Amino acid sequence: MCLLVVGCHGQPPDKPEVTDPAKLARLRQIFRPEMFARPEDQERAERLSNGYSGPMPCEYEKVELGNRVLASLPTDQCYKMTPPQRMTGLWSDAFEASEFCPAPAQQCPDESAKRVADPYPRLYGNFEPPSLPGAKDTPPGGLYAVDFIGRRTEYAPSGGTSERDKIVVADRMISIKEIKPPPAQPTKAQMIAYFKACEANHTCAPNWDEIKAEDDAQMERARVEGYFKDCAGKPICMPNSWAEKWRKQHSGQVK
Repeated sequence: MCLLVVGCHGQPPDKPEVTDPAKLARLRQIFRPEMFARPEDQERAERLSNGYSGPMPCEYEKVELGNRVLASLPTDQCYKMTPPQRMTGLWSDAFEASEFCPAPAQQCPDESAKRVADPYPRLYGNFEPPSLPGAKDTPPGGLYAVDFIGRRTEYAPSGGTSERDKIVVADRMISIKEIKPPPAQPTKAQMIAYFKACEANHTCAPNWDEIKAEDDAQMERARVEGYFKDCAGKPICMPNSWAEKWRKQHSGQVK
């Protein structure tokens, strides 16, 4: 994506595209050159912070399925990071809003609602967990006590000032324990109702043949079998009390 569009192709404009003092102040909070790891991204941030248009820091083009698309570098390649350290606390695995709350936190609320009024919004939370066996068959929404080796961004990418505004990248999980299980997954009837509503609002294009072919019992069993297959023999696995309970209730039916 190219911020402010004008000047993204060909020669840069001779003067800034943004001159309003309030807007410039906001740009300078978000695009601080010192937060970025690579010199070229620092230069991009410098231009944007002074009101000029241009490519976003850490953005690059790649070919996907024969088409050129825009992508962004991983967090730890884009931003300056602290040295690895051991961290403990709570992880709220909310959908698209993964949050980490350092110990001694007793709760870790989903802050997606707060971000509506937050002057420094973090669209996808502040935590990037490592890839854990069993995670793909564990639904979002759970709360976990975690102990891991990780790093923080030195600055808050959103322009915020608190530690919660910085992004934590977990490199290696030492231990993880379920504190609160995820909510029950939607039934087929609930999924149909949801997709009908979003289709009416023109916010999705459901594949009705695929949705109507779903079977609740088969979906549950497939998730449980996938979970235990992925976790087999692994020293650390994503906790999933629902899958454990389902297996006990259906003893002998899980491969």
